[in-house]
Amino acid sequence: MLSASHSHENNSMNMSATLIMKGIPTLASSLLCATSFVLASLTTASAGEINGFDTSSDVLDETTLIRVGPVDSPMVPLDEIKLEAVADTDWNDDDFVMGVALNGEARAYPLAMMVWHQVVNDELGEVPILVTFCRLCGTGVVYDRWVGDQTLSFGMSGLIYRADILLYDRETRSLWSRFLDESVAGDSAGLPIFGMPHQIATVGEWKAQFPESSIVSRDNSYGVDYDVAPMGGATAGQGVFATLPKELRYHPAMPVVGVRQAGKTKAYPAGEILANGGMIQDDFDGVAVDLTYTAKDQAFNHGFEGTADYDVTTWANWTAKNPETDVFKSGEAQ
Repeated sequence: MLSASHSHENNSMNMSATLIMKGIPTLASSLLCATSFVLASLTTASAGEINGFDTSSDVLDETTLIRVGPVDSPMVPLDEIKLEAVADTDWNDDDFVMGVALNGEARAYPLAMMVWHQVVNDELGEVPILVTFCRLCGTGVVYDRWVGDQTLSFGMSGLIYRADILLYDRETRSLWSRFLDESVAGDSAGLPIFGMPHQIATVGEWKAQFPESSIVSRDNSYGVDYDVAPMGGATAGQGVFATLPKELRYHPAMPVVGVRQAGKTKAYPAGEILANGGMIQDDFDGVAVDLTYTAKDQAFNHGFEGTADYDVTTWANWTAKNPETDVFKSGEAQ
């Protein structure tokens, strides 16, 4: 597996490889490959009250706040989970998980569940933790739920801020941005929420590292087939990003294959590939680009006809180095 920003130069004809974007634990956030999401009832929001939340804020405005649906929809957060030993789990060894190790305890949260529920309120190592995953931008982040002088429990606000989910806490009804790691509206506005390290790994990799770990069981009362992608595996397309400045149209951690050719550059975001059915064929200045991206494997598979200089990186890294880059959009003629 190749690192997220590994550069390849002078690749051979018809080269094909699988590129998996592995998570890098930090105190702020970790990278996870993009998965699918359909946005319903897209509504540009203005300051005031939306979905029952006070959105008056020095941070939020109509160009960065978008309503995508009702609160805690279409699937509620996981507040009660059933655990099983990772050594005895029926999850496959090649299934991906968000893994957290804290104070001598380890637990794995399968991505097949996270893409449905997006929020887990849990406790690990006697610490209240919040495990989150954004279907739209494909990133997982873990937080400490102890904020200020109380333990908060979180849900989905039904709002998107800068192409990332906005959370809310049930105790103060404040809105929280994973993008900024703080509350952006409500009584808690301005309070930070602190990220915690986690890993993105396969069940097999996590099991080898933490053989005594627990893992969240698929056995629950929600009746969800976790082997199926939510919303039919489609993505939002460009509607949600239409009003945003170019550099904000994707989450900074959106996985990207970036190609350089004859002084020009073009980015192929994972979300656009998913929106195009998981595969694209493109001609970039004489280079035939053949890319697939699968949510299940969290991987790009690529082929280039001719020599190509390319990076597997993130939207933030690519646009920082290539601010004038062209961007592949789903539905482009091929």
